[in-house]
Formats: sequence, structure tokens, C-alpha cells
Amino acid sequence: MCLFLNFSYGFPITVFLNTVPWMLLNFQVAAEKPNLTIFLKAYELLGVKPKEAVHIGDDCSNDLWGARDAGCNAWLWGTDV
Repeated sequence: MCLFLNFSYGFPITVFLNTVPWMLLNFQVAAEKPNLTIFLKAYELLGVKPKEAVHIGDDCSNDLWGARDAGCNAWLWGTDV
């Protein structure tokens, strides 16, 4: 599992620090969702191909379309999950 997000200052990321094996923030790869770079870096960290992953997000354009453009299955939180 990898948590990756478009970080904005003031967001309490510390609540996630000990809950997920990987965390990838947009400024670490100089790209924000829906840019393919952040999705592809997450798959690289996990050692999986995009088609082997499932992305779950809460934003249709940033998460759903971004992941699908990267070749990943994507589900929308509150609709699909």
C-alpha cells in the first residue's frame, strides 16, 4: 500500500506516518495528481505494474482519471468503495 497525495500545508500528514508502508508526496516527485509522474513513481516504489494496482481516491479528475490515464484500475471513494 502506498499513500500519495497532493500535499497542502496545514494538512496533518503526521496521522498517516505509521499507518502505511509508503507515503509519496507531490513535492517529492515535482508533480501533482493527475500528472502521470506521481502515479508511475508510486507503482515503481511498490514494484508493481499499473495494471496490477488499484487506486482509490476521492476526486474524480485527480484520482479516477489520473490513475486510469496511468493504466491503473481506479475506484472513487464514496461511489465505488
